Amino acid sequence: MFEAIGGNAEFVKIFDATRGVMITNLMQSGHVSAAQAASVCDEILMPAVKSRVSELTAAFVEVYAENFTTSELNQMTAFYETPVGRKNMRIAPILAGEFGAVVTVWSQRVSRDAIEQHRKEILGKGIKL
Repeated sequence: MFEAIGGNAEFVKIFDATRGVMITNLMQSGHVSAAQAASVCDEILMPAVKSRVSELTAAFVEVYAENFTTSELNQMTAFYETPVGRKNMRIAPILAGEFGAVVTVWSQRVSRDAIEQHRKEILGKGIKL
């Protein structure tokens, strides 16, 4: 099932995304140029990190195994091998971003409304608004 969702490929993307952070950290801690830090990152650190992806995969597989039966995992695998399942995996990051934006707007609106509805109670507790 983990392979069906493209787990290892996603891990590599995550590690690639951390490249800039690694380079910045190297530059700050080692007082080296960006080119030197990039060289160390690309030639030493990233290969070392990527060589251990299987450890992360094993940990994720264990979490799945603890939370789903074999039958459920087989059903999930079958789903992720369908066109809709592949689409779900492809757009999941986009959806996560959109859901995050929706939650942010909603929480701001609801918090503002709650404060306005309970303004007297809040002021009564000595909090200035």
